[in-house]
Amino acid sequence: MLLNYLRIAFLAPGIMLHEFAHHLLCLLSGVRVQQVVYFRLGNPAGYVVHDEPGLYRQIFAIVAGPFFLNSAVSVVLLNLTLRQWAQATDLPGFGLAVFMTWLGLSAGLQAIPSRADARNLFDSSTWHLFHGNPFAALGYPVAAAIYLVQLARPLAADWYYTVLMAYLATRGFAGLS
Repeated sequence: MLLNYLRIAFLAPGIMLHEFAHHLLCLLSGVRVQQVVYFRLGNPAGYVVHDEPGLYRQIFAIVAGPFFLNSAVSVVLLNLTLRQWAQATDLPGFGLAVFMTWLGLSAGLQAIPSRADARNLFDSSTWHLFHGNPFAALGYPVAAAIYLVQLARPLAADWYYTVLMAYLATRGFAGLS
């Protein structure tokens, strides 16, 4: 039980960023938001309830938003973290490095859309495809990829993705130094 609470606490910033991305994309695409829970102790740990998007690009953006925002934040934070670790010379400097590492890892670990996101994309793709939008077929491989990654989560797929974000951060660190 305690281990589960520690895991949730570790992931909390990434969960909040993930839900913020959904919320932001709803607002940017003109989809009315009914309820937002950025974080809670429960299942799901966060969610956004919104009206049904009328346009396919709206649901696609709402589903994909956390992937792009969390990934970008993870890479930037982990890049800045490397700089902080390199420059830290005292306890506050090391403390800041640890804090930034936590935020960067948490953002990366929560970048992958959820199964509910995949289900929403799949259902919306089906509806839009049968109502004359051939581009909606593009949602099927994306939804399938989300499902596969979610199935691979017990095998640490989210950690592998976050390690990739850390690698990209090191490439940026090496290129900017």
